[in-house]
Amino acid sequence: MALTVSFVDELHGIVEPVQQYLQRDLHQRDLFASQVVVVPTIGVRSWLTPLLATSLGATDGRNDGIFANVNVQYVGYLQRMLRQAAGLASDPWERNRVNLATLQALDGFPETARLEKKYNGRLNAARILAERFDRYATRRPELIRSWHRGVAALGDLSVEKYHWQFELWQRVRDIVGAAPWPVLNAEMCAKLRAGETVPGIPDRLMIAGFETISPSNIEIIDALSTVIDVEMIFVHQSPHLRAKWNEMASSVVPNKAELPVPTNFPPLSASSLRLPPSWMQSSFDLELLLAAYGIRGEYLVKASSGSDVTLLKALQQGIAHAPVETVASQSADLSVQIHRAHNLSRQVEVLHD
Repeated sequence: MALTVSFVDELHGIVEPVQQYLQRDLHQRDLFASQVVVVPTIGVRSWLTPLLATSLGATDGRNDGIFANVNVQYVGYLQRMLRQAAGLASDPWERNRVNLATLQALDGFPETARLEKKYNGRLNAARILAERFDRYATRRPELIRSWHRGVAALGDLSVEKYHWQFELWQRVRDIVGAAPWPVLNAEMCAKLRAGETVPGIPDRLMIAGFETISPSNIEIIDALSTVIDVEMIFVHQSPHLRAKWNEMASSVVPNKAELPVPTNFPPLSASSLRLPPSWMQSSFDLELLLAAYGIRGEYLVKASSGSDVTLLKALQQGIAHAPVETVASQSADLSVQIHRAHNLSRQVEVLHD
């Protein structure tokens, strides 16, 4: 069993690999066993499935293909799969339940008055703090596991300033009355790595179209790859930047138990190519996360599409390969049009999309 990671520089680049994946080893597979493909959003699902339907099993030159018995899921499928394997009918850490538990935990908590003032009321404070705890469970699972053991680990946060978070979370955990998901994930992943039979797992898995993935999910994927084949295709618009970041991440010693802190590796210093931080951070975090797991992915080679030079193509090529070259203005070039945006930042967001 193996974990294969690759990159494409645009979302459309996932279509052919997913198609090849679905057609691979069909003669060796159970005809009625569904195949699982995990995508990031409903939009990607709605876009991808018709493209596959016109090509899978199609006659040459015709769009008479078929797309059937493929279970297209979102990333929450990984957590649900483990929850069902553990025999849990519902999620005790579902967000609405955690919101209510946090609201109850704030009653009589020493920091409540300060938090109410900071977040404009107790209800708002409970919602924001519940969201923060949920984010910790997703992005910093080792932190939550430490808190569950009673260790007030705070990572790079000041113990004196943020110790109250540990105390409040313990109150929330006691009200919820169940171990948090990072603890359950660790237990189920340990069973997978030990070779124990875990029910409900597909015989292989494709994860495609993501720009990044959370530490809690990569932990599940890494464990699954010990018992089934898992393929992941990430979208990273700049092979140039990824090559630079790969050099920086090469200094990371693989250690699944202690993930690197992204702020210790400033991505802007890796290249002369300047992009908005919001474009870069998630992809850079992914690079460090893969390095911590000892995973090195490769770009899938894509043939060049024509030689016409437009402003849009020049921008795409500049981001992909750097540097961005100045393109002579052409009155007939309508490849980039932004009709209305409330500020410059929004124009950049529109251009990114």
